[in-house]
Amino acid sequence: MHSRSLIAAVLALLSALPLGAAERVALVIGNDAYPASVDPATQRLREVKLENCVNDATAVRDMLRDQLGFPAEGIIFGRDLTRTQIYQKLEAFKKAAAGSEMALVFYAGHGMESLDGRENFIIPVDADLVGAGESEALLRGTAVNLTEVLGYVTKATGGPKVVLLDCCRDRPAKRTATGKVAEGGGLAQLPEDQIPADTLILLAAAPNKQASDGRGHGPFTAALLANLPARGQNLLDAFFKVSDAVQEATGKQQIPWLKFDGSGTIFRQSALVTGNAPVVAPPGPVMNTAELAARDRQIEELKAQIAKMARESTGRADQAAELAVVKEQLTAIQEQIKSKPAVTMTPPASPATKPSDQSNTSHTTYTTGLDRGAIGDSRSFEIGGGQKVVLKYVPGGEFLMGSPEGEQDRSDDEKQTRVTLSSHYWMGETEVTQGQWEAVMGSNPSNFKGATLPVEQVSHDDAVAFLGKLNAQSRPASGWRWALPSEAQWERACRGGTETVFSYGNSLDSTQANFDGNYPYGNGKKGPYLEKTAAVKSYAANGYGLYDMHGNVYEWCADWYGETLPGGVDPHGPKTGSNRVGRGGSWGNRGRNCRSAYRFWFTPDFRDYYLGFRLAAVPEER
Repeated sequence: MHSRSLIAAVLALLSALPLGAAERVALVIGNDAYPASVDPATQRLREVKLENCVNDATAVRDMLRDQLGFPAEGIIFGRDLTRTQIYQKLEAFKKAAAGSEMALVFYAGHGMESLDGRENFIIPVDADLVGAGESEALLRGTAVNLTEVLGYVTKATGGPKVVLLDCCRDRPAKRTATGKVAEGGGLAQLPEDQIPADTLILLAAAPNKQASDGRGHGPFTAALLANLPARGQNLLDAFFKVSDAVQEATGKQQIPWLKFDGSGTIFRQSALVTGNAPVVAPPGPVMNTAELAARDRQIEELKAQIAKMARESTGRADQAAELAVVKEQLTAIQEQIKSKPAVTMTPPASPATKPSDQSNTSHTTYTTGLDRGAIGDSRSFEIGGGQKVVLKYVPGGEFLMGSPEGEQDRSDDEKQTRVTLSSHYWMGETEVTQGQWEAVMGSNPSNFKGATLPVEQVSHDDAVAFLGKLNAQSRPASGWRWALPSEAQWERACRGGTETVFSYGNSLDSTQANFDGNYPYGNGKKGPYLEKTAAVKSYAANGYGLYDMHGNVYEWCADWYGETLPGGVDPHGPKTGSNRVGRGGSWGNRGRNCRSAYRFWFTPDFRDYYLGFRLAAVPEER
């Protein structure tokens, strides 16, 4: 379930609907926290929890509020809601929407159809999801009928209404109750009499069919992103183009579904994104009180660590190198606080292109020679426009890639394997920043603007194009080239010499990395949730001096995705594939998605505002 990008693209076109100045109202719900249930067939617990629905809903809420002109008080938001809480939110939505000129409903979570195939239900987190698949009575008694939801929409406004449903639509193949449900997947066909007037309903796949979601964004999302932003087309024409693109990409195995009541005149007359569409600048980087407090705690912890290391030092070279790394981390955080405004309320009119002061803070830097190095060493390279790329040394050697069986929230594709990297290599000290990207490419595709923020909304293809220009401009050294790291190289660098869940240990909270602090990992405590990218080097570096390997933005790797990790010497993924690997988690994910072993994948042309990359310098292939 990854609906954020799907919905963001749909909502972008809604910003141009000819509605005048009247308020817009929305109901936004995301449900993840479904408890495990006993499977009647096996008598074993079956996990039915989801991972991204709350994040998706949060992104939709922010898009409505910050970019599409929905007033904050007009957005009814809920996460992990029980049945009672869903009805409470529906009542609040109906009240807020009275007299409005547009109403929007977004739901992400589990959904299920009735036995007769005429009704659909959204599933609260307190429902027995497995039991509802077996019992029609249990389904009706614990879920919320979609017809009721549409009834609330009908009463909300006489203007245009949009219902966006991104349900995990695993339809029960059989039920023990009398009758038979046709095998397949997907929500059932909505009868005509259930579609309210002037209501447009969007689903990722046709009735009784499943969308190709996997653990990454599928062809429907890619088609939305490619086709909906085009100017000069109405809503219906845009969606027909999306449908054509998805069918072509999947060989007609997946056909998106659009349903509306009546002639659709209101939607035919609703312009898509045009030259007159409002453009709202996203908020700039902010050092708020919580962030300052987190930085202060990090400074005190690092000072204590430095003092302890100095007391216990026996004069060995490796101890001196470790001490130098920690001192470097302390200096970087102190300089970052000095250079970043305490409060930034107004974003700049255009992207800044000046080099970041943070990029030049207290590094042992060299301008040539990558053949030799040691942990803690840096190399600095000018790339134009006043921008520098700083690389950190990562040793070769043997390590365990993946996660052990006992690691919490691990996935089947993380099975541990022993890997040997035959050579050291160098990794970007930070994710590629917008200043660095703009210096090479001359443009800035990012959603959250700022020269020291990581570049995002760049596809794997975009990253390869950046590397091509950089290599044509100047190789890092004789016999070396700029590249995306292999998946093995990325995980080696991320771990920073550790074997724990994170480079910081077995717990993670949002004072250590930029992710949704409401969902820490292990013994981590709840913390701030920035709901956007953070400036690079806002958090402490790992043992190799690398920043933001956990969180901030996912980072592209060179490998095609495979269901098992490659092992052996200098491993790479499959020779061909449909998806490229992304690692590290992002600002919008939970702590578990930021684990060193966590793997994600996306199509090579996919772009989103939680997806960036990091440079590597690797030996030329011989």
